[in-house]
Amino acid sequence: MPIYSPTGNLDITNATLRTSNIETQNIKISNVAISAAHNLQQVTSIGNATTNTIEFNNSTTSLTTASNVTVGNNLTVSGNIISNQETTLAGNVTVGKNILLSSNTTTRVDSNVVVEHFGPHKRHPITPVLKKFPDVDFTQGKFDYNDSTRTYAQAGYVVSASSQSSGSEVWRLFDDGEWDQEAIDKYTTASSFQYNPTSNPNALGGVDGEWFKVEFPRKVIIDKIILNVGDAPNPGPKTFKVLGSDNDADWQVVKEVTASYSTSAPYKTTVESVSSTAFRYYAVVITQLMATTRVSIREVEFYGYEEDPPAGDTSVDTTFTSVMNTPQTGGVKVYVDGPTLENKITPGPTPTSTGATYDSTGKYWSITSNISVEANTFMSGDQPHSVSMWFNSSNLEANVSNTCVFSVSDQEKLDSQNLDLQSNTWHNLTYAYQGEGGSRVTYLDGRKVSEDQAEDTFGEYPPFAMTGYSQGGYVVSASDTFQEYSSYLAFNKIVNTSADYWFAGDDTGGVGIDGYTGSVGGDHSYIGSDNLGGYTGIWIKLEMPHKLALSYLEFYAVNTSMIYTPRDFYVIGSNDDITWDLIHRETSTAADNTFTSGRPITTNSADNHNKYKYIA
Repeated sequence: MPIYSPTGNLDITNATLRTSNIETQNIKISNVAISAAHNLQQVTSIGNATTNTIEFNNSTTSLTTASNVTVGNNLTVSGNIISNQETTLAGNVTVGKNILLSSNTTTRVDSNVVVEHFGPHKRHPITPVLKKFPDVDFTQGKFDYNDSTRTYAQAGYVVSASSQSSGSEVWRLFDDGEWDQEAIDKYTTASSFQYNPTSNPNALGGVDGEWFKVEFPRKVIIDKIILNVGDAPNPGPKTFKVLGSDNDADWQVVKEVTASYSTSAPYKTTVESVSSTAFRYYAVVITQLMATTRVSIREVEFYGYEEDPPAGDTSVDTTFTSVMNTPQTGGVKVYVDGPTLENKITPGPTPTSTGATYDSTGKYWSITSNISVEANTFMSGDQPHSVSMWFNSSNLEANVSNTCVFSVSDQEKLDSQNLDLQSNTWHNLTYAYQGEGGSRVTYLDGRKVSEDQAEDTFGEYPPFAMTGYSQGGYVVSASDTFQEYSSYLAFNKIVNTSADYWFAGDDTGGVGIDGYTGSVGGDHSYIGSDNLGGYTGIWIKLEMPHKLALSYLEFYAVNTSMIYTPRDFYVIGSNDDITWDLIHRETSTAADNTFTSGRPITTNSADNHNKYKYIA
């Protein structure tokens, strides 16, 4: 076979080269030009399971663009997203690690964007804080209840008991009241006041005895229990067991106690190191009494720690440095922050305080007098609003002259007494008002501590005619009652009758015990010894299931001649039935008001509009 030695290029176009029977000796090929007959789509589809998919396998940088990147659907990234340019996404973005944006990058999102932060991860070490539980006072009218099952629920806490007496329900253990078991002798003197399980099977968790139980909003470790039995230790427990449970079914004994009471009233026993394990439910089962046959306990306090938060709490590491838009244009965007005591966003008034110094190390304000923000200049009407703050009280016991922590006008006031605060501990308080028809809610450290309907509650209280001394959470009492003229008749909404009214004092028209001097038709001065809150005189008192800000007072005289009608009196209020404040002072009512049958006498408006649970 002859040998060919081409002198030019070998140009093969649209030809088929078959390799059979070709000898390769001495074939020289150089400068071969191959023109591709495939477009980019065909090339990038080669070797892929799914067509039209581009794969880059460079170990460092597989794709570099000099302009914008537009993704029409989802973007899934297993590593970081590092962007120095504008990125436009029409679908979802799933990122396995971080999104790193340069300082000049702008991120634009639609108004309906939902951001989900995944974890879990711990942001920082968290040290549990010793707290009192429950951290709210049970208040009649505020909790849900079922008297037949002896169950009461408020702010995530549920308390119940094996038995209880009327007027001494178990919820009163957490409202400075008293729990008293029903009047059946269940502890016998024959066995040193041991519980008698034969006739009274009230076992809880396999332990025989009368019991009370508390369900907590979340698991807690109880470090200490203080049990207060009041003026005498005898009605209190001598031995009892503390039980813990996670499901209210499987109980275990965490502490067996033999009580050791204080030597003076109020008699208390303190149980230390109760449990090192967190439980959702705790119960106290009383196995033996001191020297009586029925249980009576005035107050119980639990102290402990919340269970350590799991990895990845509900907080997110997101910092907003821009001014957030608000849904209204009234300028209600005021907040106060260090290091300058001034508005961060205008318009709005400047907060004022005469005793504020800034701690640049801790970055907080130390306040020795009130700080206030006047809202009248920029907010009026019934506008929704919220307030949130962190605070730390260095000495709660010494600050008796002003216990207020937070107040909004006369609509909401919270103080250190009803918040159960811990000294030298940072607390968060958030107040939200939805406007009339909604609610106003206050949270302390994430727990709801008060909630009221945001509505006009102005009206007559009690809102019904009373037919007895205690009804619907309202309780009437008086220093004195004459014969059948009971004090609750002052609230029965019946007027101009011969018997349906409260009558007190001496009925002789002259000088009497706990009565008034003078004669019919003349001035009468009190000469008795009755006294309430430092105010001397015969008194009538109304306890309510809620606090009331008094606007004015109306009463009906007994007859048109004004006989027995109050002429000078005080209106006073209290929240503990011990310390009383002056609400209003009235003088010469009978002389200054004309009275016709069927019309009430109305006093002047109250001078003190604070809220009180008791008014007398």
